[in-house]
Amino acid sequence: MRLDKIRKLVETVPGVSTSTYVPDDGNRYPTLRVTWDQQAWGFSISDCGARTSRQRSHHRSVGRGQSQLGDRGVREGNPNSKVRKAPDHIELVSMTIKPGEEMIVGQRLRAVLAAAWKKAA
Repeated sequence: MRLDKIRKLVETVPGVSTSTYVPDDGNRYPTLRVTWDQQAWGFSISDCGARTSRQRSHHRSVGRGQSQLGDRGVREGNPNSKVRKAPDHIELVSMTIKPGEEMIVGQRLRAVLAAAWKKAA
């Protein structure tokens, strides 16, 4: 599965956690949730989106903007919350990642998270 490849890459960064689930409403495709301790790292979900959109790998960006972090199914968490608060995770939706793109997305996300982790350490 494409999400498994991404998961294996980003979980090599200390402090990064992932989980895969299928949402109950709307999109019913396997979705990878990626989290880290934003406060301890001094690196937010928005920071991650900004870094991944500025430094593109191949022709795909991992991150960009508020609710849709990328053109390949990456989005900030808490999209349906009625109370606007800072997102606490990013999500990668399997159906929007084409075959072969999982390595691009996984490597880019791992590089951004690893750099943030090293800076915080």
